[in-house]
Amino acid sequence: MRLVVFMFLFLWATLQASVVWSQETTYVDSLNRQLKEAARSNKEKADIYFLLSDFYSYRDTAKAFAMLDSANSFIDPKDKLYYGILTFYEAGVYFDLNIEKSQQLYMQAENMLKDFSTPLSYEYRARLWNNYGVLEQAKDRHDLFLDILLNKSIPYIQKTNKVSLHASYLTNVSLVLFNQKNYSKAIHYSQKAIGLLRENSIEDKQLVWAYLNLAHSFLYLSKSNKVAEALQSVEKIIDKKSRTQEDYLPYISYYYIIKTKYYDLIGDKPNSIKTSREGMAFCGKYNLKSDYNSLAHYLGHNLLQTGGYAEAKRISLMLLEDEINSRSLKNKANSLKLLSEAELKLGNYRSAYDALKQLHKINDSMVVRNEKLTVEELEARYNTSEQEKKILALQNKTKTQNILTLSSVSFAILLLAFYLYVSKQNKKQARQELISMAQQKEVEISKALMEGSEQERSRVAMELHDGLGGKLTGIKINIENILETTHNNAPLRKVVSQLEETVSDIRNLSSNLMPVSLVLYGLDSALRDFVQNLQTRDTKIDFYASNLSQLTDRNKQLAVYRIVQELVTNAVKHAGALAIFLQCTVENNLLLIEIEDNGKGFDPTTIRRNMGLSNIETRVKYLNGKMNIDAFPQKGTSISIECLI
Repeated sequence: MRLVVFMFLFLWATLQASVVWSQETTYVDSLNRQLKEAARSNKEKADIYFLLSDFYSYRDTAKAFAMLDSANSFIDPKDKLYYGILTFYEAGVYFDLNIEKSQQLYMQAENMLKDFSTPLSYEYRARLWNNYGVLEQAKDRHDLFLDILLNKSIPYIQKTNKVSLHASYLTNVSLVLFNQKNYSKAIHYSQKAIGLLRENSIEDKQLVWAYLNLAHSFLYLSKSNKVAEALQSVEKIIDKKSRTQEDYLPYISYYYIIKTKYYDLIGDKPNSIKTSREGMAFCGKYNLKSDYNSLAHYLGHNLLQTGGYAEAKRISLMLLEDEINSRSLKNKANSLKLLSEAELKLGNYRSAYDALKQLHKINDSMVVRNEKLTVEELEARYNTSEQEKKILALQNKTKTQNILTLSSVSFAILLLAFYLYVSKQNKKQARQELISMAQQKEVEISKALMEGSEQERSRVAMELHDGLGGKLTGIKINIENILETTHNNAPLRKVVSQLEETVSDIRNLSSNLMPVSLVLYGLDSALRDFVQNLQTRDTKIDFYASNLSQLTDRNKQLAVYRIVQELVTNAVKHAGALAIFLQCTVENNLLLIEIEDNGKGFDPTTIRRNMGLSNIETRVKYLNGKMNIDAFPQKGTSISIECLI
């Protein structure tokens, strides 16, 4: 499982290594030509040797180290920055050889680079932390890698102009979240990567990769229309490029896999089979064996469901004979399962039985292997524990005499320290209780004020709608009756028109005070109605909601509605935003509200708290939540709210 997760999260790195030899030769020749240019400075030559070392790091480690030695000869011994970069590339050579050694070198590079505040130092700090996190991910430390990306790599790369690298880290966050089955957040970070690249007019393979991962996340949420949109965006980019451009070949093969799954999702078997065949032809032409085998599996299973039993059998036999496919017991088991089902459909019961026997043997082998790995891991832990016990026993024996000598003095000091500690803790606890009581009182007051405010809103809305609105409607009807018996009725018709506008204004005011759609259809529909009414031809609002039906308390629904109402209204009216992204989701009793806009922004540290912002903060506190504002003047605003419900 560890290897599968590792390979899945960093498929983009593997894809880079799959280009054909002709391109690699061209790349190395180009770097060697640059080295021979007389105008190159020592730092420029060191940079070229760094790139050569990186190229050879997973092909020929001896050459990789030789390139680093050459780079070292061009570095000033006093240049701590470049020695940090040299250490970074040295860690890269050990990346696939020795995880602990590689991580140790990355931390050495961090200690050398952290003294500099230049775009170059920030770029390499972002890269080294990302690579360090990759190695943590290989140890199944998924949460740690996510924390590194969000709190190290991304903040550092934001201090540079490396937009594509920034987008790649956002995509990595999306991949980790996808692996954790948090598809909604995975979609959010894929969209952030896409938005960043689009904003900077970058259309490259990184954008294709972000769109493909966006489509993959939508697949698992069964949102077929969103998958289709993402795939269309990929097609537009690929069509602008050459479909034979070697940098794009692995991404195109992955595109065929996602598109095949898309047709399976919508139940279009003919197009799924057609896409699988096209993808296999493409992968076969460019020797992309792994993706070829994946597409062959999909094709075989679809043929079984559409009557193509003989061809499904041929595909399963081909996969079983393929050396790359058979290296994985799981892939071999899938191929045998396909073969047994095809033989059964063809009426070859003996062959189906033989294939099934082989499948059971492989399944038993996989179980035994997993058990063996578990036993070996437990044994290693036990041996380590025993060694630690022996070392601890020796250390304790050495320390015993010193402990006896100092025990009397230590006991007196401990008594004094304990007394001081208890006294301090009692004071601290008393202060904490007072603070807690004050906070609880504040929450209760806020809750009472809000609930009273909403009740008053509801009462006023009813009075406006049923009282004043009803009376004005009656007056309008009476005037219309008079119009039927009056000849000169132009002034009266003008009065009727004004009454109609007044009644309409009262109904709108009543709806704002207490949205009818919230009462009748729930929070999701009410928010969609609100967003749709506020959206114009010039202002685009993308709204995504999930699981809002889990929020059943009417007061909390109203609080969420008011928060979103205030956030979106601020973005449209005050920030002048033309594009707004809004997301409201509930998962595991956690409400998440996120809004981003491209408006004029503001400085959160200096802005005066207006009534709207204060109302939002009051309602967030009522929902036991916290709000984070990320905004800069002229650079838009991003607000996230998390509440335990």
